[in-house]
Amino acid sequence: MNQPAASSSPLTLTVHPGAAIAWKPIINDESRADALETGEIDIMHSGSPNNLLQFRGNDKYSYYDNSGQIVGQPTVQCIMLNTSKAPFNNKTLRQAMAMCINQAQFTKVIDKGIDAPMNGLFLPGSEYYTKTAYPKYNPTQAAKLVKQVQQQTGSQPAFTLNSTSDPETLAAAQFLQQAWQTAGMKVTIQIIAQATIINDALAGTYEATLWRQFGAVDPDLNYVWWSTTTVGPPLPLNMARNNDPRIQTALTAGRETDDKSDRIKAYQQINEYLAQDIPYIWLARDTWCLAANPNVQNFANPTTLLTPGLFARVRIPSSGRYQALLIPDQAVNADQNERYLLIVGAGNVAQRRTIKLGALFGTLRSVTDGLKPGEWVIVAGMQSAMPGAKVTPHEAAISTQSLDELESMTTDSPTSKRLPGVRTAAERDSQPSLEVPP
Repeated sequence: MNQPAASSSPLTLTVHPGAAIAWKPIINDESRADALETGEIDIMHSGSPNNLLQFRGNDKYSYYDNSGQIVGQPTVQCIMLNTSKAPFNNKTLRQAMAMCINQAQFTKVIDKGIDAPMNGLFLPGSEYYTKTAYPKYNPTQAAKLVKQVQQQTGSQPAFTLNSTSDPETLAAAQFLQQAWQTAGMKVTIQIIAQATIINDALAGTYEATLWRQFGAVDPDLNYVWWSTTTVGPPLPLNMARNNDPRIQTALTAGRETDDKSDRIKAYQQINEYLAQDIPYIWLARDTWCLAANPNVQNFANPTTLLTPGLFARVRIPSSGRYQALLIPDQAVNADQNERYLLIVGAGNVAQRRTIKLGALFGTLRSVTDGLKPGEWVIVAGMQSAMPGAKVTPHEAAISTQSLDELESMTTDSPTSKRLPGVRTAAERDSQPSLEVPP
């Protein structure tokens, strides 16, 4: 049902005689959560980061989400481009668009840290995953490519980005609009119904659209979306109109062989060819959740032995107390499965530093390798702090309020013990952090 707002009555499904399920469309994420909390509905499905944060870890509800490793490939958030016509029949412009987007920043700002950044179809850890030639975040080079396109075409690159009116979706569109316009493009956001977005994609009457797709237990299930045989009529399901014969050859090889290693190689090639063609601007993994009231049995708790409100004794192995180097968690950036910081080096030049992370203590993250006490870490203005660029740093103190709150939680109760690694204010070393003005 593409436009559930057209129906005000629930859809009732009969499971077996005497039992039925009423399916009620509630488009707005906040309204859907309110309906669950008030008992208007018993179970809800949502991809909203706000909903995931609201119900994840809330012992009043049964909860499940699809985070973590999966079979096959996840649903991916992306921008789908119509490569069959201007302006996106120009590969240079598509490269510039990809270079404008900082996926790690997108997931932190728009997805509230819920979703993992993605530069392709597969997650690290998947047998199909390999690094590809997909353009890395480089806004300086992106601006140069935009100027190159403008010289070639004689006009400023301009396009329309389709979005729904959903607040979270619109916020994502505005984040992307700002990044592309900073590089010199003119971007107009067009707010339309989801059904219209899908129909325009099928008809090819769009330029760029917010999109999410490709979740499948086997990559072959995505054949119709990438095949050259579905670029045009009668069934134009290759909605990006990316007509690459190399992809068709790999798709055919992947479905015709029984050899596992050959199949893996075929889909790795497809991932690489899509990285080179850039019909999609990859953003992040799409995480979904189900949350239910306790009266929904055999959901995320098959035996129904555990219900909200029960008490239990839990024994947790501890490493004991230890000294830790702590930084604000917001300073940590991600590039696929690699975590890194931006450091202020000699001459106030920003440097990228790969690190290994330890435990999270409130809003502070321990670093076990890659950082030394006394080094300056950039915690704000990271959009302006490209590696190799000169910055104007301003020292800022790290707030230890979250550590004090954790310490209070572990010392207020006579039956509890202090969390390992939580140090008192007197025990903590001063560690400077930096903010770089935009």
